[in-house]
Amino acid sequence: MEIANSRSIGDAFSLDQLSWATKVALQNTVLGITWYFLQKS
Repeated sequence: MEIANSRSIGDAFSLDQLSWATKVALQNTVLGITWYFLQKS
């Protein structure tokens, strides 16, 4: 199985989807850190 080239990766994941996924990941990270410190105290 060959590795997909940049073009097909770009077609599969649009910039909008990428920025949305990044936003969700950042929110989850912030929530995780907040929850961690709340549990610690």
